[in-house]
Amino acid sequence: MKKREVLSSEETKALSLKLENAEVAYKQAKELYYEINNNVYSLECDVEETQEEIDSLQTQIEELERKSQELMEKSEKQKILLESQRFELALQEQRQKQLEEDRDRLEEAYEQAKKDYEKSFTKDFLNQVFLLSNKNSMQVNLYADTKTTQIMTDFEKSKKEFLYLYLGEPRFLVERDNKKYSVKCGLIVTRNCGDVIREGLQPTMTNIKKWEDDGRLQPLTNAIIWALEEQETVIEGGVYPLGQPHQIGGQTKRNQTGYGSIYHRGVLCSQGTLYGEVTDFLVVGVKVESIYETW
Repeated sequence: MKKREVLSSEETKALSLKLENAEVAYKQAKELYYEINNNVYSLECDVEETQEEIDSLQTQIEELERKSQELMEKSEKQKILLESQRFELALQEQRQKQLEEDRDRLEEAYEQAKKDYEKSFTKDFLNQVFLLSNKNSMQVNLYADTKTTQIMTDFEKSKKEFLYLYLGEPRFLVERDNKKYSVKCGLIVTRNCGDVIREGLQPTMTNIKKWEDDGRLQPLTNAIIWALEEQETVIEGGVYPLGQPHQIGGQTKRNQTGYGSIYHRGVLCSQGTLYGEVTDFLVVGVKVESIYETW
């Protein structure tokens, strides 16, 4: 594997500052989320109470209308009361409409704030790949016959931020400045995070180590090529984030515990031997191992 490029202290501080800013943005977004939820809940309560009042008033009006037919010639006062009730009903309906419009505006504001936060958080999350180092990463050569369960188990239990997978296959064909290059690179993997925007189907470690595409590898392949073609320069040893994190499934020993077991009245009758479950991880970037021009 090629020697890793070391970030300067200024670059490290800049990245750390971005992460701190992302945390501040995250807290602000959460506060906005809770505030909007509280406002929406209050509005819903008001709408429900208003509807109950409207239903009650409607019932009263219907009763008054029935009686007014009988008393219309005898009591002008009843007619005035009826008009007053109708006016109150109109006001209540107008209030309900306004509440519904306010709720819609708050929901739109919340959705936009959520999208803005996720977009900002995802960008900062991806830019963490520039912090990749031997100290904070677990590095593995991944070939078609590599046993991956122990690898993913060790990474899941470790305190390492990244898992770097040096791929035996494939090479990626990248077009830059009207030239084509063959690029060999490894995948930078981190643990799953619920706050980032992610794309693509979920390939498994079996797909990745053999690089056999059953339709699930294509989104990841496209993302890698796009990330390399979008850079101003691509060099050996360079680290480049993807446009969006891509989810992959890696089986750990935890996934193999008890899956498929048969119980009868709480008693284990047969130990499970099915290993279909996987743990979610995220591919966030690549590191170029070699690059050469094809023509």
